[in-house]
Amino acid sequence: MIGASCPRCGAPCSVSLALPDAITCGHCRYSGPPPEEARREIYAAIAVLRGMSTRRRQLGGLQRRAITRSWLYSALFLVVLVLVVAPFALFALVLVLGPGPDNVWLTATLGFGPLLLVLLSGAAGVWWLRRSRQKLLESCAAAPPAAPGEPARCHVCGASLQAGAKALVRCGYCQADNIVTNEAMARVAHRQAVVTTGLEDTVRRNASSFGMQTLLVNGFVVVMALGAPVACFAVAVIVLMGLSQMELPPDETVHYVRYPTPAGECLARVETKDGKRILNFKDPPAPGMAARLSVPTDQKLSELSIKDLVGLEVVGPENRVLKVKRVLRTEVDRSVNLLRMVDHEEMNQDVEAMGTCFPRTPRIAQLAHRDALMVDDVHDMATDGKRLVLATGDLELLSKTGGAVTSVSTADETHAVEAQVGALFTLSRVKDEADWVHDLELRNASGGVVRQLAQNSVHRSPFTSNARYVYYVQSGLFKVSWSGGEAEQIATGSIHGAAADDAGVYYLTGGGVLSSTYSLSFAPNDGAPRELCREAHAAGNPQLTVAGQRLLWLAEGDQLMSLDTKGGAPTSLGRIEGARGIRADARSIYVALTLGVTRHQIVRLPADATSTTNLTVVAPRASSVEAMVLEPEALYWVDGAYVMKLPRGD
Repeated sequence: MIGASCPRCGAPCSVSLALPDAITCGHCRYSGPPPEEARREIYAAIAVLRGMSTRRRQLGGLQRRAITRSWLYSALFLVVLVLVVAPFALFALVLVLGPGPDNVWLTATLGFGPLLLVLLSGAAGVWWLRRSRQKLLESCAAAPPAAPGEPARCHVCGASLQAGAKALVRCGYCQADNIVTNEAMARVAHRQAVVTTGLEDTVRRNASSFGMQTLLVNGFVVVMALGAPVACFAVAVIVLMGLSQMELPPDETVHYVRYPTPAGECLARVETKDGKRILNFKDPPAPGMAARLSVPTDQKLSELSIKDLVGLEVVGPENRVLKVKRVLRTEVDRSVNLLRMVDHEEMNQDVEAMGTCFPRTPRIAQLAHRDALMVDDVHDMATDGKRLVLATGDLELLSKTGGAVTSVSTADETHAVEAQVGALFTLSRVKDEADWVHDLELRNASGGVVRQLAQNSVHRSPFTSNARYVYYVQSGLFKVSWSGGEAEQIATGSIHGAAADDAGVYYLTGGGVLSSTYSLSFAPNDGAPRELCREAHAAGNPQLTVAGQRLLWLAEGDQLMSLDTKGGAPTSLGRIEGARGIRADARSIYVALTLGVTRHQIVRLPADATSTTNLTVVAPRASSVEAMVLEPEALYWVDGAYVMKLPRGD
């Protein structure tokens, strides 16, 4: 509280900047002008106050509600806290009552540790809310009346405040907000002292002292909602990593069997339940197959112990064929036997024994390792007959026989590629532009730009080619020769999918936000387009492809659809769970499946298949299938940091 010394008795007197030429001493009853030195400081303080924005001494809408409606913020905080606690409490309940890990410490860390941390954070939040509101009250509480019956005074300028029923009063002189409740003024009365020197600094400090208090209160709610789960997850990961390094001998009482499945021979744990013998694969080895199979008790099975697996080759992570070096358990889950393998980088690769498959002929090979600190996602992949070309934002070039990956930097983000001997066509997106806006570029065999054919107007998909033309979507379907000549429009309207063969291009048109029905047409290399089917149901990403004399695509519900290339009525071959990508030719159909966040497979059907029941799993253990290319000699795909190759046996 600002003031001046009484010129008569020297006692401190409160000062109102609204009346700078008059002070009243409560000790000797002097009433008159302040001393000259004090008067100069008072006018200097007035100048400071006038030079500051009035908003710096006023509460915002959120701050005013924090004072007048504190219950609202407490309720908001409690709602957020309940929403944060609920999933952790549910997760802890599932770990305790469900088939969680057989480890007390892991259960406590993953379940009750995060829950306890959130609850403790919530208690700290409640304390912080109360403390912050109290500090906000203290920072803008009015100076109490000097004597009963007198008005309260502004905590910034010392001017008298008009009494009213409201808890918050705005000063008529400096426009500062003041809390005038008896509780707030009584709380700060014993802390307020009259300052008779350095009045400019005092006014400046009082005018802006409460600017951030309520923002901190509200910010804490947001930090609680976002920070607590992240902190809990980090703690759980650290504990999990520690437990994974604590090794135990394998459980030799568990027996396994190599059992034939559509994915080849896979390892199942032999269990007995209600007098029945059960083979447990943990996860279904193939679509349409159960994770647990009941077999007759009199069926002969050649059982294996866990130690019998040492030295055998199995399909490891990313479908790499690796040899089992050791068998063990860890403190993460004592009920799980693990197979430990060592990859080409001398890194340990641990997989659960149950459900592991054995390699079959022809064997999957690791063609290349995309060795980089941060491996970019592969958006698309093509081949020019000798090389694989990967669109990763930049371009990556790799011989089909393997070897080192050559990276070619591109000016913009390259998302799609078509390749032919001596030439590449790419779709590149300018950074910060819409995801569908791309440039169409003709490049040489080394990846360098020859010329730009279309700018900021080409859709990312569909994008396909045959030996004569590259097909792309702009305001309709267009084609351009591999030499980069004049583009020609084939079809108008919305193009939903396209696939080319040597004769021309097949494409889906029509549909819309509320419709999954499309028209399927064919445009020959030379000649007018013709409609093959007027009502073809298709999924959002149909993956239209040509398989010899018929077309294949995906419809809603993972249905694999078929239509003769000459036209007619589409038929469904059946459902393939998790179908996301198709590559096919006159010999085989390969379908990439997404069965979980990190569980992917590739399955094969004969090109003339009439149903999906007799599929074969050719890649049972992929972490991802980012792009596929089908060539006469092999199927190629990208699984994270690895480019994989499956020689064809069809």
